[in-house]
Amino acid sequence: MKKRIEKEKRIVLLMIRIYCRAKHKHSDGLCPECESLALYACQRLERCKFGEQKTSCQRCPIHCYKQERKALQNIGKNYCAYLSDDAKRNYKNLDIRFTNDKLSILVETKQDLKGNNLSDGLIQLQNYVNFEKELSKNKIIAILSSTNRDELYVWYYTDEPLSLETYSKIDRKFKTFEEYYNVFFNTKNDKVKLTQSTYELNELLHTC
Repeated sequence: MKKRIEKEKRIVLLMIRIYCRAKHKHSDGLCPECESLALYACQRLERCKFGEQKTSCQRCPIHCYKQERKALQNIGKNYCAYLSDDAKRNYKNLDIRFTNDKLSILVETKQDLKGNNLSDGLIQLQNYVNFEKELSKNKIIAILSSTNRDELYVWYYTDEPLSLETYSKIDRKFKTFEEYYNVFFNTKNDKVKLTQSTYELNELLHTC
């Protein structure tokens, strides 16, 4: 499988989708113009003579894009301007991102997790999660952490909206990347469900 080529396809398709949704008000898929542009871009990537050793198109000595190149360049430079209004910061400003070919860990930090800081942090982190889903097909762990206090929120179920009802109640400190990875990929048991069930059982026992 051509991992580099497939990743670049996802990136360019993401940029075009964001652009089309905002510029052409096309909420369901792509408009015909952008669909044609996306198809062209994917075909050029498939035919790239450098294959998995390719550099970025901007740095490539061979400019294989022709009439559509200007349009792609324009979208590439400006697509962040078309992010949704509640995405108050661009995705590139995510504080910390760890990733491999299966897992992405997104970390947003605030000095304190109170009031507006907490609500703003949730909005920003949710937008980063949405972006990551489009960018990669990885499992995603989302983390909101305080830089002033020993406090953090961890979400494993990122298919659901991030909220104070859906974060993991048993995570009190950071794990290593390997430990997070093992939650999803190195066990026959569903550790996420197991740990969540353990917490819920303890809560039930303490309220009886």
